[in-house]
Amino acid sequence: MNGREGPRSDTVKILVVEDSPTQALQLQYILEQHDYHAAVAPNGRDALALIRQHKPTMVISDILMPEMDGYQLCQQIKTEPDLAGTPVILLTSLSDPRDVIRGLECGADNFIVKPYDEEFLLARIQYILANQRVQQVETAQMGLEIFFGGQTYFITSDRLQVLNLLLSTYETAVEKNRQLLEAQDTLRQLNIHLEEIVAERTAALTVEIAERRRAEEALRRYAERLRILQEIDRAILAAQSSEAIAQTSLGHICALVPCWRIDISLFDWQTRQKVVLASAGRGTPRLPSGMLRSLEEYGGEDLATLQAGQVYVVEDVLTLPAPPATVQALQGDGARSYIRVPLMARGELIGSLNLWSDQAGAFTPEQVDIAREVADQLAIGIQQARLYEQVQCHAAELEARVTERTAELQEINAELESFSYSVSHDLRSPLVVVQGFAGMLLAGYDDRLDAVGRSYAQHIVAGTRRMDTLIEDLLTYSHLRRAAVELKPVSLEAVVAEVLTQLEPEILGKDAHVTVEKPLPHVIGHYAILIQVVTNLLTNGLKFVSPGVRAQMRVWAEERGDRARLRLRDNGIGIAPQHQDRIFGVFERLHDREAYPGTGVGLAIVRKGIERMGGQVGVESALGQGSTFWLELRRAPRPDAA
Repeated sequence: MNGREGPRSDTVKILVVEDSPTQALQLQYILEQHDYHAAVAPNGRDALALIRQHKPTMVISDILMPEMDGYQLCQQIKTEPDLAGTPVILLTSLSDPRDVIRGLECGADNFIVKPYDEEFLLARIQYILANQRVQQVETAQMGLEIFFGGQTYFITSDRLQVLNLLLSTYETAVEKNRQLLEAQDTLRQLNIHLEEIVAERTAALTVEIAERRRAEEALRRYAERLRILQEIDRAILAAQSSEAIAQTSLGHICALVPCWRIDISLFDWQTRQKVVLASAGRGTPRLPSGMLRSLEEYGGEDLATLQAGQVYVVEDVLTLPAPPATVQALQGDGARSYIRVPLMARGELIGSLNLWSDQAGAFTPEQVDIAREVADQLAIGIQQARLYEQVQCHAAELEARVTERTAELQEINAELESFSYSVSHDLRSPLVVVQGFAGMLLAGYDDRLDAVGRSYAQHIVAGTRRMDTLIEDLLTYSHLRRAAVELKPVSLEAVVAEVLTQLEPEILGKDAHVTVEKPLPHVIGHYAILIQVVTNLLTNGLKFVSPGVRAQMRVWAEERGDRARLRLRDNGIGIAPQHQDRIFGVFERLHDREAYPGTGVGLAIVRKGIERMGGQVGVESALGQGSTFWLELRRAPRPDAA
């Protein structure tokens, strides 16, 4: 500066005195990036020790530090003859004018304001170094005592120091003023930008508010639309006929779609006529309820559009070249525009909803959509009403047929009762006589009969017994089908015990073994029927075993939720899977009577009895591996259950 050059940067040694490690390292990094040798001391006391050992070219010191602040360090440097020529730059916020006075008082060479700009810092260092030689040749000046801010200060700095410090202060003020102007310009630009943003946002908010108001209005209209549609739904559900549905809906439709006149008509495609279900509007209705008119009066274009499932809209009847007869009649009353909305049910056109106005272009697209939505509801309601009327008609016919059929069934039941009586008395009486005489023949004339005669007599006795058993089983089966069954809790243990008591002679006679695993549950059933069912199942188990095999049976129960299943397992000949459903039919036999005697009705009685008690029956079996018959009924609580 001013023609003077300072020392080369690579020979300059600068001591940084800063108690903040982060700021110290940052400043050290800046200096070393520009080829200065930089050392760091954390406080004034340590810095003074380093300076005395190795005198630096320059000291840059923070002011506020522990143990020894920047003013004290600078004053100590300036008072020692060997160190007095070392330039000292103080880092300060320069927030108080007394900072300058105290800097002059301690002999500081320059100020750098924190936070500092890197270029400004380097320029200040170069300036100090360039003026260092001039400062070294100046003679010391006498001290000057000044009074500032209520305090007295003694200034010993030379003129160059004072000038440098004041120039530094002024330069700092200029720099701060420049930064302030830049900040003001930036703020002005930001204000302009903010005003633009506010203007844009205000415009956007204005649009948004307008859109929101439109949306709120549309939502209000939609809510009102839903409310009225719900009222129409309730009216449709409450109505019992097509006419009532149409008449009830007219007022609600007019609230949704304002119109001059309105009518609902149904079509009869066989007769090519329409009937007006309901009509309303101002003035005398041209189409009163119940009126029959030809479909031709609708006009070909109107009908074709409706049949295609589309809404037919006429903005102004005056533009029609040849208005249909219905339109001409209403035009004479003042009609200017109208819409016809199809009533579609299962893809078929059953009628139309017609709205008329005395103003041209009266119906908006939204109103057309609403009318279409209402028409769809009306079509469903009218179709349901028609179906209801048909169901009522069919129900009446069905009730008459049921009454007639019930009378026929009662007559048939009476005949069955008569037949059962005949079987149990008239048919069994001759059997008893034949059986009795055959028995007497064997008993009284056995010695007179040869082997063939005795064989014939024995066959007669066996045949009559089988016939008597068959008749008894058939009567039991018939009784199960017709008799009233009163269900109540029944102990399966009691049922099985009584059956075993009844079958004890047969069990002992066949040396069979029956195991009952207790306890057995209570079920909802009929005691006598259960006795018959269990008897038949155990009898089958005793009967259908291979020759020479001792019959063994196991009885146990399983409970599943509210159901109980009784199982009866035998070691018999088993049943092939394809026959397991068949065996529960009447007269179904899988074996010859000679091998395994029986009537073929026993398991049919089992199934019918269980079904009458609301249960199920089945079998699990395989040939040669025995069978497990099971019956399932509703479980009843035990009498001793609390």
